Amino acid sequence: MQLLAIDIEGQSTLSAPSSLLVDGQPPSVKITRALDGFGIRVRVSDAYSGVATQAVNVSFGDGRSARGRRRFSHRYAHAGVYTVVVHVRDKVGIAGVMRRLVSVR
Repeated sequence: MQLLAIDIEGQSTLSAPSSLLVDGQPPSVKITRALDGFGIRVRVSDAYSGVATQAVNVSFGDGRSARGRRRFSHRYAHAGVYTVVVHVRDKVGIAGVMRRLVSVR
């Protein structure tokens, strides 16, 4: 990208070329098994725009939820299959929702 500036007299100058990165993806969510199979870890990241941590909200599927961070750890009281729902947004406003089934012993 280059910027061309023209003044009122018609004189112009061109800036040096630079790269422009466009981010059209919401933050990524990674869920891994943890706590000896009785729990999970949730990580939210965005390499380009950064994560708006105040907008991160995780529902663990067992009636509990957490918010306001990029990393979460949760231990389930009972074995079963749960639906984890993660609402995310990056610092430029791109939002997303991720739903994942997790099975714990």
